[in-house]
Amino acid sequence: MLKDAVKMTPDFPGLLEFLGRSYQDLGDTTEAERIFTEGQQRFPNSAEFFYLLGVIHWQKGHREGRADLASRGLEELRRACAIDQRYFDWFGALFSALWLDGRKDEAVDVLRTWSRAHPEDPQGAAWLQSYEDSLKAGSGVGPRRGAGRRSGD
Repeated sequence: MLKDAVKMTPDFPGLLEFLGRSYQDLGDTTEAERIFTEGQQRFPNSAEFFYLLGVIHWQKGHREGRADLASRGLEELRRACAIDQRYFDWFGALFSALWLDGRKDEAVDVLRTWSRAHPEDPQGAAWLQSYEDSLKAGSGVGPRRGAGRRSGD
């Protein structure tokens, strides 16, 4: 039924995203990746497809020991952040990937970018402060207890 809806409304990226996420939820990452790639090609200014593919490619690159694919995932996440700065999802994913890759200074820069774009977000500011403190202390282990949760999580 979703495939039919996508065919009937080909100019609506949300349906394509939902279809891909449905496959992802069912564990069919290959089909989700194919659909997200189609979405990225058809809607090159839609950050969601860059974000979704970035996560898939970064995870798959690490799982398969393919640095090129993990790097591609990081670039897709960066592109999502550049296209649309309204949602923390893409910033959070890029931050996490960089942090886990040991690129902690770059990761904190991602939080700085988010905080500049969203000075009204006290949780984002708290995360930034915690991770900056972590870098200054040289531990690089992450934020203080409780600082890593958004209200409602």
